[in-house]
Amino acid sequence: MNINFVSALTEILPYALLIAVSPISLIAIILNLFSVRARQNGPAFLVGWVLGLGLICAAAVVLIEAGEEAYGVSPSLLESVGRSLLGAVLLLAAWQQWKKRQQAPSTPKWMAAIESFSPLKAWAAGLLLSGITNPKNTVLIVAAGISISHAGLSAVDSALLILLFVVGASLGVLIPLLYFLIGGKAAKSVLKIWQIALIKHNALVMAVMLLIFGSLLISKGLRGLIA
Repeated sequence: MNINFVSALTEILPYALLIAVSPISLIAIILNLFSVRARQNGPAFLVGWVLGLGLICAAAVVLIEAGEEAYGVSPSLLESVGRSLLGAVLLLAAWQQWKKRQQAPSTPKWMAAIESFSPLKAWAAGLLLSGITNPKNTVLIVAAGISISHAGLSAVDSALLILLFVVGASLGVLIPLLYFLIGGKAAKSVLKIWQIALIKHNALVMAVMLLIFGSLLISKGLRGLIA
């Protein structure tokens, strides 16, 4: 394991953990665990979530590398500009979440429908919520893709980084699922408390997290442009 691999890993893990603790993913898996087919829907949601993360991250890495080769763009310049733009998007999202913090908490219609999902719909929900219909996650996945593509690693090492990123970003779905499966009746009561708290504080938590990581990305991007 070379120093470039370790450096890239330390860069992508914070993005993965931010996705993992996102209230949206936690609420969605908990709702699946309260559905009629909980023991089928929970794992199906996790499979869809993992697949979505993996596909988007792999696509980001491939497209970034292909774009550099096709247009002759300096990797360091693309990395710096990309990080700055992604950071700006996260700061904008943080502001939008901050404005919502005092609104009365409510459950969106699509969340309310999760409890009646079939396993196939639960799988599709995991796939879509991982990033395809979740712009904040997509930004973080692309940021991880930039770090991986510019680490100068072999295809095998890049694939391993993508796998580790997906595992980290899936902890917010995996941990509640495992707790439900092994926690018995008490698990449902605890998960219900988590759900209520997450819905209540969703906007504030996301605003703070997006502010921190948006500022971090812009800082790294500007340092690269100035250097």
